[in-house]
Amino acid sequence: MKIAVVYNEPDKGSLDSMDILDELSTVTGGLDGLGLDYEVFPVAAVPGFCAGLLSGLEKFSPGLVFNLVEGVGGNYRLHPAMAALFEMAGYPHTGSPYDVLLATTDKTMAKGIMKAHGIKTPDWEIYKGGPFRPQVNTPCIVKPSFEDASVGIDDSSLIIDADDLLEKAGSIYRKFHRRPVLIESFIPGREFNVSLLEKPDGVEVFPLAEILFTNWPDKKPKIVNYNAKWVEDSFEYQNTPRTFAPAPAPFGEIRETALRCWDIFNLRGYARVDMRLDAEGTPYVIEVNANPCIAPWSGYLAAAKEAGCGPRDVMKRIIESALL
Repeated sequence: MKIAVVYNEPDKGSLDSMDILDELSTVTGGLDGLGLDYEVFPVAAVPGFCAGLLSGLEKFSPGLVFNLVEGVGGNYRLHPAMAALFEMAGYPHTGSPYDVLLATTDKTMAKGIMKAHGIKTPDWEIYKGGPFRPQVNTPCIVKPSFEDASVGIDDSSLIIDADDLLEKAGSIYRKFHRRPVLIESFIPGREFNVSLLEKPDGVEVFPLAEILFTNWPDKKPKIVNYNAKWVEDSFEYQNTPRTFAPAPAPFGEIRETALRCWDIFNLRGYARVDMRLDAEGTPYVIEVNANPCIAPWSGYLAAAKEAGCGPRDVMKRIIESALL
């Protein structure tokens, strides 16, 4: 079987965008290890790129598309669009389908779905510009609704004084092209990442990873901001290690919540669910990540390794789930 690996060309100078090249190396390395025939297809936001991509796919005639597209031209809101293109063209693809990516890419839509199904998620409201009377109490987090990878999140995103809320929301609204801004109650407790991988008879939950905030100044917000994910010489990056041997926590409830998210959103292939615990230890889902990062250094592959599942095994199972 031939596999087309489709990825978005990164935005030069954007740390969160450049990681796609690391993901590409993971996938192609896994495909090499599996002895599979593949061709790589980059996409960029240029006129006619969809027609060019479809023409290339038609010539190659793959049996499967490995979908690594995270956005187009730096626009993460278009993340689901490429899955829709593959589906309309009749190509099976890895990861979640268009409708699932649409629901999880829009953070506010995802939260509405979770609330409707009884999944605990922090209270929220949306800022769309203009006059605004906030209903969510402080402390709260203010962030873009459509961005991924902690883009737009820094220490100032945690609002303690309600008088600062409108100014911060307006700033993000203008910076991110007048798109809705999510205002979300802050859950100050421990943070967990739950990585999931589909298998023929269900879903495997990899060992839970807790994000630790080590040597943290008392007044510094305990949040995984942009620096913590991407700026290697920053305090946040160097002091937010993950552990797969966390102190006691409601592990069963955390796993069950992640699996409920898988079922409710109809996730496919692989996913990661991020949660925080409130003061009583109750898990609150802060994000559902369909098609999470699978770069060699990613939390997802670290969790897979902890479960005894190497990158080649992960690639094999992602491909198998796409062909079920």
